[in-house]
Amino acid sequence: MKAKVQFSKKADGSALIGIIITILVFAALGAAIVPMISSSQLHRTATGRSAQAYYLAESGMRYAASQYLNATSENAKYTALNTIHGVPHQLQDNQGAFTVSVNPYYFIVDVDLLNSTTLITRTYGDTAYSFPLAGGSLSINDAVYSFSSASIVGQVITFNALSSPLTVPADTPVYPVAQTLAQTLSKGGDLSLSPGSGELFPDRNGSFILAGNTYTYQENNRDANTLMGITRTDGSDFSDLLVTANEDIRLKKFVKTTSTGYVGSGDMMASRDIVYHVQIPEEKDPQRIVFHERFNNLDMW
Repeated sequence: MKAKVQFSKKADGSALIGIIITILVFAALGAAIVPMISSSQLHRTATGRSAQAYYLAESGMRYAASQYLNATSENAKYTALNTIHGVPHQLQDNQGAFTVSVNPYYFIVDVDLLNSTTLITRTYGDTAYSFPLAGGSLSINDAVYSFSSASIVGQVITFNALSSPLTVPADTPVYPVAQTLAQTLSKGGDLSLSPGSGELFPDRNGSFILAGNTYTYQENNRDANTLMGITRTDGSDFSDLLVTANEDIRLKKFVKTTSTGYVGSGDMMASRDIVYHVQIPEEKDPQRIVFHERFNNLDMW
């Protein structure tokens, strides 16, 4: 006699419920994984575009440097930087672009002057200063002149009421000058300035001439009228230096350059900025100038 096997309807229902729950669990997992995969892919794409934008910004900086260094005269250097300022440079096949902006901390005599107490200069790019200026000092052909005020129209800057008449040809560089307080200057120390006289000096990494030698500072503390972290620009040691009151220090040729790289468009566009605060060569510089950034203060980068 054969035994009959009977299946419980209750057991059949339980198995079905288990299968449905399993399907739902896997469906939920799949729904969760898909956005994660998409997000990961988007993150990799954004990271790649950001890196591309950075490299484009570096290319822009190198392009600006080559344009300046290959120019054969002061006027040609001025024209080269002024020409590239703020102009987008597009790569072929829409592979990206870069834009370079320049903010110089020196001026160029605009017209020939003969026994003039008004100095007319021009700048390139965007000026690094806020006008009008209340007064200060300038160096022209190694002579120092004070002025009572300065104003700007376009890229032409006029300095009024010079301390003595000036005769100078066009295209002569004009550099800011500050005055010191009496002190002893040590390597790595600070240089105190006469109140307000350092306003035309850059915020960081500027170089200046004092007693025939060139020094570099890390930061211009305007509130304290102090240039901080003084070293010799060529990296050499120096003994403590006795600085007298009202010694003139002349800023070396200096420019702040910002290069921005762009990749993509719309929501998928990535951009990166590179900012350099650098001394640039002068005609009289006999050696290459190298500044070693220690990155011990990143607040202004």
